[in-house]
Amino acid sequence: MRQDVEKIIALLRAEMERAIRSENENLTRDGRLAWYWSYIGALDMAHQLGLITDKHLQELYEEVEDLRKVAMRPDEEKR
Repeated sequence: MRQDVEKIIALLRAEMERAIRSENENLTRDGRLAWYWSYIGALDMAHQLGLITDKHLQELYEEVEDLRKVAMRPDEEKR
């Protein structure tokens, strides 16, 4: 089951990163933040269900810290 969880987390991250880094001008700062926080929420749920450890959760948070910063940029500075 661990491999399945890791595969799903990787797919979620890839989709979140694609959306946040997208050149789609219709995706606003709020939209990018929604993608980011949805991913964080999915990690939290996986942790609460016992599917990932505290240590792994922290590692996953750290891996996407740069994306949080990208998501938070004002719309005109995103590029």
